[in-house]
Amino acid sequence: MKNAQSSITTIADEVREKTGFMLEHDVASIFENSGWTVIHNRYYLDDVQAIQREIDLLVYKVSKYEDTSIFTTIIISCKKSSFKDWVFLTRDAKGTKVNLNTEPFTYWSNDDVVNYQLAGRKISEINLLDQKRASRFKKLFKYDKVVYGFREYDNKKVNNKLENDTGIYDSIISLIKSQSFELDSLPTRRKNGNYYYNINLLAIADVNRFIEIECRENETKEKQVDRIIYVNRFLVNRQQHNARVVFTRFENLKRIVSDFDFLHEANCKIVSTGTSNFYEKLLYKEFSARHLLVKKHRNRLLDSLKWRLNSEFTIENTPNLYLEYTKENGFELEIDFPENIIDYINKDDRITNMTKDWLKEYFRYEGDFRYVTLDLPF
Repeated sequence: MKNAQSSITTIADEVREKTGFMLEHDVASIFENSGWTVIHNRYYLDDVQAIQREIDLLVYKVSKYEDTSIFTTIIISCKKSSFKDWVFLTRDAKGTKVNLNTEPFTYWSNDDVVNYQLAGRKISEINLLDQKRASRFKKLFKYDKVVYGFREYDNKKVNNKLENDTGIYDSIISLIKSQSFELDSLPTRRKNGNYYYNINLLAIADVNRFIEIECRENETKEKQVDRIIYVNRFLVNRQQHNARVVFTRFENLKRIVSDFDFLHEANCKIVSTGTSNFYEKLLYKEFSARHLLVKKHRNRLLDSLKWRLNSEFTIENTPNLYLEYTKENGFELEIDFPENIIDYINKDDRITNMTKDWLKEYFRYEGDFRYVTLDLPF
């Protein structure tokens, strides 16, 4: 009985020491203890090679604001090699910084209001956080020194200790292809309801050391680090993807999790502040914000309007509809009807009530409004 128990312990120790399975378990446990949901062994088909790639972990937190589900997602690669160092070469690389988005923020949303304020914006242009949160948010994505090369250093060897970059490279490739798959699949998977996903890439290494070699003109500076960020631009499925990979030693993971806890809080704030900012400010200031909602929801109003007018007028074509705002009159619904029909519309109680309902439901507006003739110059 003792021999059997001893054998089980030895096998467990062997698994912990020589494989990455226990590392994956430890990583999953740390995230779970911080309130993240963990998915193991997610598989993807490689778009170039006829092979199946496995990503170790996908973890996420989800919150809800109004009718939008907010996901902060981390795709994770785990690597273990207790006798190796991972070496990262860095430099200022001004040309790279000019030609590359060095602070990519990877997100997907089908929420038009969120996309209106985030699409195409850099980290520095996201102005939906208060000063304290914005400072920490920007610090997370800061990329001062460009990682332009990496190698593994084998401490067990007597000679030729500097090896290739297989483990590091495999982590990067698996992560960016997984990110590409998730981004491509979300529009087909998430059709019902509003969603916001922020997707992040994390490579966790249980290795001896991280060594950064900073190259400055004719000198190099070597130091130990616990984390480092790698950014590059990749072609996946013939589409360009900007990828940001956070590398961290396992011993530093709890601090990294704390950063991602904050990132989820920031994502929730981006959605909530962005939503209120859109309906309370942008709708009144920007025609493009109003037109975004008019274009999406105008048919409901126009169909009801045509049905109501058919008893008195002949309406052959669907009219154009635009929305303007003035402090004096509130919303003005510009529609290409002649003055006699506009007068009728403004005096009809049923049209007034259905317009009031439309503005309240889609624009969150309950103030004054009136219909006016759309005067197109051409």
